[in-house]
Parts: sequence; C-alpha cells; structure tokens
Amino acid sequence: MTTIKETLIKEPMANEKKYGLMSDVKVARKITNLTSYSVLFFFSALILFPILWIISTSLKNEEDLFSLPPQIIPENPTLHAFKQVWIDHPFLAYFRNLHLRYILGICGLWAI
Repeated sequence: MTTIKETLIKEPMANEKKYGLMSDVKVARKITNLTSYSVLFFFSALILFPILWIISTSLKNEEDLFSLPPQIIPENPTLHAFKQVWIDHPFLAYFRNLHLRYILGICGLWAI
C-alpha cells in the first residue's frame, strides 16, 4: 500500500505533463509579479523625479537655472544658494523665537 506522499512524488502533476515544469499557476504568478513591479517602478519614478529635480535645482548657480535645455545634473554644482539664504534671512532668530514660544507654552501648561 502506497501513501499519498509517495504517490505525489512518483506521479507528475497533470499540468507538468502539459506545460513542462511551469504550471498555469506559476505562469500567472510570474505575470502578476512582473505587472506589479512594473507599476510600482513607474509610480516610484513618478514620485522620485520631482525630489531629484528639487535637489538638482538647489545645487545650480543662477546661470544654469534658466538654461535651455534644462539639465537634471548640474555641470558645476554649488552650495552658494544655501549660504545666501542664511545670510538674507535671520533663520537663527526664527529658531530662537520658535523654541522660546514652545518653552513658554509648556511652562504655561504646567502652571495650569
């Protein structure tokens, strides 16, 4: 008397006879995976492209900003824009005022 396990090992499945080693389920799974990964790759690129563009633009100088055709990777990357923002706007004063407001707000809540 043979067990079910021995029968399954000895006898190939009906789909294997028809399609070789790839069954319908395996083919469908591969097609589904390929489609899913293609859609995920497309939407990832769609989301990441604007982020790449923002970083690229922040590293360009004024001449490269308005050049035609636009370039994603700047030829001469520079951090001048970041330096200029810190010079033009008193961000340290903004941060100080922000933290002072939070500290006073927390102290006020403790007093209640």
